[in-house]
Amino acid sequence: MRILVDGMPRTKGGIGSLILNIAEYARNYCKNDDLTFDFIIAGRSGYLPFLEENGYRYYMAPPVSEVKKYQQFLRSLFAGSKYDFLWFNNTSKVNLMLPTYAKKQGVKLITHPHGVDMEEKGMKRIVFKALDRLNEGKMFSLIDVPFACSEEAADVYYRGSASLREKTVIIRNGINTDAFSFDPVRRKKVRDELEVKDGEILLGAVGRLTAVKNYPFLIELLRRLDEKYKMIILGEGEDKTLLEELIRENGLSDRCFLLGSKENVRDYLSAMDVFLMPSLHEGMPYSIIEAQCAGLPCVVSDTLSPNMKITDLVTFVSLDDPQAWITSIVEGSRSADRKQYKEKVIASGYGIEQTYSAFKRAIGVED
Repeated sequence: MRILVDGMPRTKGGIGSLILNIAEYARNYCKNDDLTFDFIIAGRSGYLPFLEENGYRYYMAPPVSEVKKYQQFLRSLFAGSKYDFLWFNNTSKVNLMLPTYAKKQGVKLITHPHGVDMEEKGMKRIVFKALDRLNEGKMFSLIDVPFACSEEAADVYYRGSASLREKTVIIRNGINTDAFSFDPVRRKKVRDELEVKDGEILLGAVGRLTAVKNYPFLIELLRRLDEKYKMIILGEGEDKTLLEELIRENGLSDRCFLLGSKENVRDYLSAMDVFLMPSLHEGMPYSIIEAQCAGLPCVVSDTLSPNMKITDLVTFVSLDDPQAWITSIVEGSRSADRKQYKEKVIASGYGIEQTYSAFKRAIGVED
């Protein structure tokens, strides 16, 4: 069975992690299922090196806005390969060309929203919102298998179709729990590299440097915390320059560090003492699952999904109350038995084995 994947982000993050976790699990542990994943890539993606090194087939697509080029790309793609499913990872319904063309070739459509709102801003957001409403009926008529990352994401994306919402399969952001469980050796190695001294407390966040993540809020919190608190933020994105300026203006250059994308996120999670997520909105981000597997106390916005709390490590706090964030950070930084949380994450259904089983059942692959 061949599956064509669309929606790999340009910068590394939770969506790409979920897709590759499923593809890699199928390839390395469930070869008898005979699932093959190929990828459509838009622009220079941070995932290209991984796809190339691991022998995945991928197609470089022109921008959807270049309609004639994009249509020619689709004709060429489907003329050369036969697919059973198109796995369409998108929180909006703006691009109808790909799913429409795929359906004409007899390809079944999987839709998979990964959040509760699109991230576009300004005039682009206004246009996308209008197109989203305009295209909704047509998109719904094409869907064979409705997925979502969470109940909240499903409620938003499929709210115009009671039948699709009823059939929606929640594909949890399953992780390799062995990889992300707390490791004291990795903790010491990373803290030594970062020059975090004994008695200092390392706060951390993981995710794209973009407005929805609300990282300026964290910089303001750090400014108000004692100097024994340091912070690292892992990720790339368009807000990098803004955040660098805020760090410099607040005199935090020796306490707050933008480390970019890291292949070994698990090592940094072991090194942290408290995980922070002040996002304005989210679906079900990978990082919050990984952080809990690593036994990290997590302080997150109270506007985010209560489903993020898969262990007792998560505390929800209002963005309107910075002092409450500071209190929760101070309380959360006290030591705890971090090694026990791998099993708790598995018990909550967020191991990659459970995610993969749900995926293949939904597309009709028998155990």
